[in-house]
Amino acid sequence: MLCRHGQRAVLAAHRGSPQPGVQPERRRSVARRAASQLATHPAEEIVAAQQVLWDLMADSYTNPLWAAAYVINYAAPDPPPPASRAVP
Repeated sequence: MLCRHGQRAVLAAHRGSPQPGVQPERRRSVARRAASQLATHPAEEIVAAQQVLWDLMADSYTNPLWAAAYVINYAAPDPPPPASRAVP
């Protein structure tokens, strides 16, 4: 697994990562920084860190997490209309 320094390097390269609509040169710059910082680590370390990431992503797709997201986003009832717009 990436050491703490390696993890910080990857996060630093990703920090401020481009959002949709950001110039392609900015995207290439972030990719170059990430690649140069990852190149300082052995391939086995990078692959192990990637596996940890995939495991965390898989855990995030559990039923309890999705149920909580549903409750937060969709399950709250709509508030009643204001009295001035209420239908008699």
